[in-house]
Amino acid sequence: MEVHFHNFYEVFLFLDGDVDYWVEGSVYHLKSGDILLINPTELHKPLPKEETNTYERIVLWIDKAYLASIENGMLEKCFEEDKKLYRLNSSERSEILPLFDRLVSEYHKEDFGAKPCAYGILLQLLTQLNRLSISRAEASSEKYITSTFISDVLAYIG
Repeated sequence: MEVHFHNFYEVFLFLDGDVDYWVEGSVYHLKSGDILLINPTELHKPLPKEETNTYERIVLWIDKAYLASIENGMLEKCFEEDKKLYRLNSSERSEILPLFDRLVSEYHKEDFGAKPCAYGILLQLLTQLNRLSISRAEASSEKYITSTFISDVLAYIG
């Protein structure tokens, strides 16, 4: 597959296989359960290890206007961060990965109310991804403050 982009957000859940993913000049080695967030117009491309290598994933394409219409674009925040790859711990996996399964299941059902139910699950998933993004940003910020403090102390000590 060639380098390409879309006019929509992309949520990429990697399930299985041996592939790297190139996004805007950065290469990510994907492991099972990793989530990759790709903004509209960001160039990206899968990099399979071998020409015949296949990999399994779930990809959600989310319309920009749809996401912007929800709570004044509140759920777009996770896509605005520089962080693209989320490698989930066991607690995060048990909370987030079942939402993907439920979303795919509801989306493909013919039952009454399946589509609105799928949209509800999508909102839950996007909310969890934003919470994850916020918590990781706060943790990163705390580390930076600690590092700055230590640097200041070391500079003072001389």
